[in-house]
Amino acid sequence: MRSTLRRPAAALLPLILALLTGCGSDAGSDSGGGGAAIQGNGYSIEAPDGWKDRTQEASADSSIKPDRVLIGETKDRFATNMNVVFEPKPDASLAEVGEGFRMQIKSIGAMEISAASERKLAGDDAVTYTYTLDQGGKQRRARQVAAIHGERLYTVSMTAAAEGYDEGEKRLEEILASWKWK
Repeated sequence: MRSTLRRPAAALLPLILALLTGCGSDAGSDSGGGGAAIQGNGYSIEAPDGWKDRTQEASADSSIKPDRVLIGETKDRFATNMNVVFEPKPDASLAEVGEGFRMQIKSIGAMEISAASERKLAGDDAVTYTYTLDQGGKQRRARQVAAIHGERLYTVSMTAAAEGYDEGEKRLEEILASWKWK
């Protein structure tokens, strides 16, 4: 049987960022935002209006280094956030990667994990699913989108307070629609 993932970084990063952004602070760098083009490793995206690039702050506070972290509106003392991580292309199909991620997040307490479904990310095949987390009695909802491009697996995650999820989902779709491979 082939290994689905080389490491659990992509599936676990939203949980780490949930802890980092739990207080919903708006302090920090104002780079990006308002439709600003943001360059990632192998891709570019546009930040939605009002969203800030907090990659440096998140990278400094985490053992897992995200490629990009954008922070949006705060609801219930939690800042809606989107992050991108990449890792070497696994020796697994995209469907196996999605299933592996779903098993990883379930093993650390994620609930209401949706079935993985297919979609596109800038023309490439991708897999996506949603789930719910409990953080100190507060419900957080998340969506992940994973795509293999070239020799890398890219995972895009959005996490929001339950009452801010629908708005976060709209902003995530804006980001995904702006995605361009380099």
